[in-house]
Amino acid sequence: MAVNTVCKMKAAGVAYETMVGFLSSCGADVGNIGHGRNQFPEIINTAYHYVIQQTQNFLKEPLTSTGLRPHVSVAVDKSTPQRDTNRTSLVLLPVNGKRVAMPLDAPLVYSVSAEGDIEGGSGQHLAEQVVDALRNKLKFNDTDMNYLFMLNGQYQANTFQDALYTKLGKNNRSADPFFLTTWDASHWMDLVMVEMQEENGSSAFLKRLIKRSNRLHTMFA
Repeated sequence: MAVNTVCKMKAAGVAYETMVGFLSSCGADVGNIGHGRNQFPEIINTAYHYVIQQTQNFLKEPLTSTGLRPHVSVAVDKSTPQRDTNRTSLVLLPVNGKRVAMPLDAPLVYSVSAEGDIEGGSGQHLAEQVVDALRNKLKFNDTDMNYLFMLNGQYQANTFQDALYTKLGKNNRSADPFFLTTWDASHWMDLVMVEMQEENGSSAFLKRLIKRSNRLHTMFA
């Protein structure tokens, strides 16, 4: 219970000891061992491997309605919560009619070579991390990859898309235009408008439209 509460609070592992003490003060039987903050990562790691195994079993079981295995989608994104940049991969599972996000892996994006050069972060490398997470964590083979029908991401460079299609054996990019989607549509639209306003033939028209819209807003505000 203490571990679950710390995870739901999105707190650091140091809060584990506080939660154990809180439960003890409330009269809960917390036992005599496993109360230190150093136990928290081991508990999380154990729970993670158990959930991964259950996820593997769930994806191998055919659905009652169709007799086929459930299709899944994957959401991927980079984050730098501290000093290191990680690439998070989440598999979206259909559970009781709803999509549930299940964390797969969060490997480091960048590394330092023996020569002191920064490696990683390229489109090819990021695509490999996505496929490796499916193969290593969920034990997906080439046939299992056919049950993957969509990938999300905030930014998708052509190098990432091409490498991902190649790794998944989907060389014909026009086969399914919605296989790769982005979740940051507002940011994408902002980039489009900035390019059209500054570097497009319609630049003068858009600037005039924005200026007149601002003037009307000022007059009738």
